[in-house]
Amino acid sequence: METVTVSATALRQILQALVGPPHYIRELQATRDKPPILVGNPIDKLIAEYNAAADQQKGAQQ
Repeated sequence: METVTVSATALRQILQALVGPPHYIRELQATRDKPPILVGNPIDKLIAEYNAAADQQKGAQQ
């Protein structure tokens, strides 16, 4: 699998956190797998989208 379609908003949030102050990415890491406070954690969203694409590809190969 070379490409995966993911949420642009979630990806943007993570990239902004990576290039911002260190506490930005740490906040995203610390709130993973928690009940969504507002909309949900972008890390969790990207992981779910990647896993769905991987499962879909695995199913297509069988």
